[in-house]
Amino acid sequence: MSSLQIKLMTLTAAIIIAVAAVMYDAGRMPGNLVSADSKTDKPSEFPAAPDFTFTTLAGKAMTLSSVPESGVLLHFWAAWCTVCMAEFPSLLKAVAAQEGRVALIAVSTDDSREKMDRALAALRSKNDAIMDSPYIYWVWDDDKDLSLKQFSVARVPETFFIDSEQRLVHKAVGEADWVGEDMADKLFRLSTSSL
Repeated sequence: MSSLQIKLMTLTAAIIIAVAAVMYDAGRMPGNLVSADSKTDKPSEFPAAPDFTFTTLAGKAMTLSSVPESGVLLHFWAAWCTVCMAEFPSLLKAVAAQEGRVALIAVSTDDSREKMDRALAALRSKNDAIMDSPYIYWVWDDDKDLSLKQFSVARVPETFFIDSEQRLVHKAVGEADWVGEDMADKLFRLSTSSL
């Protein structure tokens, strides 16, 4: 067997393994969520969210169960992600429109605290009034425990909708239309626990 054939077989095997890993991950929890949009979904079908621990950038240690708002958006983002940064203003406005009924836990997956801080400073320059709202929690996932180990986040932005009973009821992957009617309805239902 020639070295070219060996290289091709090795490349083919690597591709097969990569595809299998992606397919396996697609079926794992919490990535494979039942959406609350289907008329056939029953609340009992929604998986429980782990009662994870996080520390805000202000130094406050919290758990999911200690968040006082009715619903939670657990939003994973990164400073290098142009889509993340572009959608943040509308996400912040959508959460603010819920008037404290929905919390936003915005988790940076950046490797560098400095990069995250620069991105937040740029965001603050245009959204200062909203960013310090008491129902918005800024978090840096420096050890990737929350993003990779607990929620298997494969790409950003990725947002998990968690209801008042700590159930994962919806997941948005990629850029979302946070001010559209469909999302406004999801957020309202999340805030009133009527998913």
